[in-house]
Amino acid sequence: FEARNAAGASTRSDERENLEKKRSIIEQLKAIAEEKGCIWLNVASAMEDGSGNLVYDYCGDPDAMGLHFSDTGCAVWVDYLKNHVQ
Repeated sequence: FEARNAAGASTRSDERENLEKKRSIIEQLKAIAEEKGCIWLNVASAMEDGSGNLVYDYCGDPDAMGLHFSDTGCAVWVDYLKNHVQ
């Protein structure tokens, strides 16, 4: 979800648009889960900073795609699951 301008740098409007897209996708997934009778776990809520981005220390590859959790991020993720799954 990272948009960049012609020079390759992301802009604030790009970041805001990406955050809105991410929130929209999360809401769509939540609706599908509820429609199917599944329990919805919002793991993102435990992994985001105050701006809706992945906490930098939780990212294992921040200079690449930012798709993999660090050991710290994995620990936070597992802790969230332990506390929200019955």
